[in-house]
Amino acid sequence: MKHFGFSEKKFKNFISFGKSEARNNFFLRLYIYRYQANSLYTYSDKKHYTPYYQKLIIDTSPFRAQNQIIPEDEKKRLLDLFTNHKVDSDLTADYIVINYSLISEHFEILNDDYTEIFSTKKYKVYSRWGKKFIFWL
Repeated sequence: MKHFGFSEKKFKNFISFGKSEARNNFFLRLYIYRYQANSLYTYSDKKHYTPYYQKLIIDTSPFRAQNQIIPEDEKKRLLDLFTNHKVDSDLTADYIVINYSLISEHFEILNDDYTEIFSTKKYKVYSRWGKKFIFWL
């Protein structure tokens, strides 16, 4: 995300840093049930959840697995990883395909290195080389 031009502020907003949110579509697709939270299991200690979600977790049946809540300590860890990450330009993709129906409509490529070369309602394809090298679409 850093390579795509996300600022620290935009990344915080994307992961809902400091805000209560359940079932973040990006996290659901990327981590599936990692952040499951119910009265039997939580990813982190309950103190790392907002008071609203602490009560919700306690009241949620252990048989309910669809309750996905990212604890604030995990958001902080992800923010630290983002902040300290150094992009290696030798390892960046030449083409990017984003399925907006699976992640978030708020995800966007802000890096001027990439040009949108194809899009539909659900997908966008970007290239570092622009449209002139695309002959297979």
